[in-house]
Amino acid sequence: MLNHVQTRLVPLLVSRSLYWRKFRFYRTLRQTLAIIFPFILLGNFVQALSLSVFTPNGFLRRSIISIA
Repeated sequence: MLNHVQTRLVPLLVSRSLYWRKFRFYRTLRQTLAIIFPFILLGNFVQALSLSVFTPNGFLRRSIISIA
């Protein structure tokens, strides 16, 4: 299976990537996503923390209730 990936899929993906790099829209989209990515990542961490700790069934809420 790995041999198939190395011989056929990787060259195909590389050639497609080189093809799309010629277009201005692709470069603009790639730069935009690179700039937005840190904010999306931070937002996902905050949302995961919010859902796991601060919701009524979250870890912190259950810990406080079990202590009291």
